[in-house]
Amino acid sequence: MLSPLDRFRVADWSDQARMLEDEPDVAQAVQEWLGPDAFNELRALDGGGRHLSAGKSNLIVVPGVMGSILHSEGLGGVWWVDMLRARDQLNKLGLEPDGLTDAEPGAAVEACGIDITYVPLRAAIAHSGDFGGTRQFPYDWRKPLAA
Repeated sequence: MLSPLDRFRVADWSDQARMLEDEPDVAQAVQEWLGPDAFNELRALDGGGRHLSAGKSNLIVVPGVMGSILHSEGLGGVWWVDMLRARDQLNKLGLEPDGLTDAEPGAAVEACGIDITYVPLRAAIAHSGDFGGTRQFPYDWRKPLAA
């Protein structure tokens, strides 16, 4: 079972906004993770959850390399790349020479969410008035785009 913070990390943007509004345990976990200043900045950017998930979704955001969060029950849950804390674990994310298969048996790594650093982009899109809501499209950045 995922922790409140990991549930937030892997949620779609509209669900993240709802979780911060409706689930105090998630809001508290996110605030402890980010610290009060960054948490308040996040809440200011998302307009209290009112505009980042509003309207019909008509824009898909595909993150850059390492912008997607990876998940693997076989490797212990949610992976986000924190180079200071995870650098000795990165080789567990390796692929076979075909570039498509996990090298670690039973890893079953898959993309599951987009990093929180994309919140300012979401806010800018929402404030522009030119688009409805946005949908995230996480992908496994370890593999070729064609995969």
